[in-house]
Amino acid sequence: MIQFSKAIQFSVVSGLLSAAFVAGYYILDNQIKGKNREAAVILSEIDSALLVDRQLRGVQNLIRDTEGDREKLNSYFVSNEGIVDFLEVIEGLEQYTGAEVSIKTVGENDTGEFENIEQLELNLTAEGSWEAVYHFFVLIESLPYRIDLNRVQFNSVGKSVSEEGTVDKWRGIFVLSAAKIK
Repeated sequence: MIQFSKAIQFSVVSGLLSAAFVAGYYILDNQIKGKNREAAVILSEIDSALLVDRQLRGVQNLIRDTEGDREKLNSYFVSNEGIVDFLEVIEGLEQYTGAEVSIKTVGENDTGEFENIEQLELNLTAEGSWEAVYHFFVLIESLPYRIDLNRVQFNSVGKSVSEEGTVDKWRGIFVLSAAKIK
């Protein structure tokens, strides 16, 4: 009977040890699964941060790569600081055409079409020979700005005497609007 009791003791101790090992395995398994979930969440956050970083670098590269194009695009618009320069460019065409240029009115008009763009409206005249007035008209159209010619009118206003003789004098009336950044 002593041996039977040792066998029972051994079985009980083995059962208890097995139960302790199973409980320990279960606890460790749950801890490992919890750590794996935490690691997966951290890896997901790292992937998201890397994706955001790549997108940010892409946007920064796009901004850097398109800087010249944006500056060129902005040059087609008259800036608030560049209104006087724009008017001087228009008046300066006089020296290339021989026409007498006179700016009658300058105004701003908010078209409401775009949030940051409005129209700089000009009413101007050019007087001289037909060639000079027409040349002025052509140069206005070819200025590197976004310009709409709203009204163009050519009138013969008489004759003028020059070194080459009597020449027909013409007047061009131009109403135009140039895109202006607010």
